[in-house]
Amino acid sequence: KQHRLVKEAMAAVHLRRAMFFYHRKVLDLAVESAKLALEWHPDHAPAWFTLGSILDEMKQYDLAEQAYLDAIQRMPDLPGPRQNLAYLYGLAKNFDRAEELAREEMRLTRGAPNTKALLDVLAQMKAKG
Repeated sequence: KQHRLVKEAMAAVHLRRAMFFYHRKVLDLAVESAKLALEWHPDHAPAWFTLGSILDEMKQYDLAEQAYLDAIQRMPDLPGPRQNLAYLYGLAKNFDRAEELAREEMRLTRGAPNTKALLDVLAQMKAKG
């Protein structure tokens, strides 16, 4: 059995690798690396959030949604997954849930400008139907 710090360190290495590939749009390796991070530390909310972002970029929306929900479940005060999930729900025309999540993110981030902008985007999406 590995020591907790070894598990956390290995998860951090793989998560860093996932972000490296994600920012370079090498998404298959990004997913692989994020999943390796989660093998080492299954409750690591930032790794779930990163996996969701990668899957979102790959247009695997159902899997992205689940990864975002897993991140929120594991760390309810983690900024980010609600915002991304709100946008996904907006795309799916689930505007009530999207706005609810955006408002939760607004409270969590104390009114960050990008969250305010998301509420505007959701309102525009809703107006277009």
